[in-house]
Amino acid sequence: MPRAKLRTLPKPGSSFKKRYKGDTHILSVVEQKGCIRYRLNGQIFNNPSAAARSLTHYEVNGWLFWSIDK
Repeated sequence: MPRAKLRTLPKPGSSFKKRYKGDTHILSVVEQKGCIRYRLNGQIFNNPSAAARSLTHYEVNGWLFWSIDK
């Protein structure tokens, strides 16, 4: 059975750009109450997938969508 990949959370203050449907979107990593959160267009999300879903309106792997693993 393959092992799950352990992800290192990005540091607060980092940001990721994504060009989607002709617009450039910036996902900012913030710390809120001791937890890592993600801000997009003034909204706070618990994970990058929720932020990506707010743009695409369908389920998407946010780690891949925002290229966070690179």
